[in-house]
Amino acid sequence: MLYTNAENYAAGNITGEQYAMRDFVRDDLERKYRKEYDDALAELDNNDEDDD
Repeated sequence: MLYTNAENYAAGNITGEQYAMRDFVRDDLERKYRKEYDDALAELDNNDEDDD
């Protein structure tokens, strides 16, 4: 069974430093994927406008 970062921290399976690093990495990846998604949507919108 997989546990969340918060569950592992609460259970004492990871240190506070590990918890913070995992949150940082997760947030960094989320920002990266959000930017890629937003850029792709903007490109689609631009392509739709060019077709008109």
